[in-house]
Amino acid sequence: RVLYGEQETLNKVYNTDIFSMMSNLSFLEEDKNEYVIVSSSYMVYTANFEELLHTHIGSNADVSIVSHTTDQAKEKFLHCDTLTLDKDKRVTGLGLNLGKGKNRTISLDTYILKKSLLIKLIKKAYQTSSLYWFNDIIRDELDTLNIKTIPYRGHVCAINSLKEYHQAHIEFINPVLLSNEIDYKWPIW
Repeated sequence: RVLYGEQETLNKVYNTDIFSMMSNLSFLEEDKNEYVIVSSSYMVYTANFEELLHTHIGSNADVSIVSHTTDQAKEKFLHCDTLTLDKDKRVTGLGLNLGKGKNRTISLDTYILKKSLLIKLIKKAYQTSSLYWFNDIIRDELDTLNIKTIPYRGHVCAINSLKEYHQAHIEFINPVLLSNEIDYKWPIW
């Protein structure tokens, strides 16, 4: 099920993903699935979410974050979350790519976890601050939850600015990239 954050607050600073999730909490609570995949709309990549879910379940992680390692962090993925990992791919830090380093592990803002844990985190974040985003509560829980990454090695575009939108458009009109990245039998979410 795709959930939307249609209701806006009077001040846009309060229009966070946590606010949207709280607005849709009854749908989450009613859903019969044990696991959820939370994904943002500005990261564009091709992945089989069923495979990602099975990888998450096999990892015994509380939360899995789909990540992408890049050597172009000075020019791309600006203002996206970065992940610091230990040798077991456990997330030990969450930062922001300010373009200061070439090599970074970027969060694709795709989280896989049990629905019950998601609901608990949403409520905790909402009680903590009306300015909280989901990545803020994840950062708060790094020491208490087993949070790991699932590396994604395909092509990724972060469309978070007009410049990035234009660059993604140029990349995707390349027929070789298009044929490698798009399976017309798959749905687009």
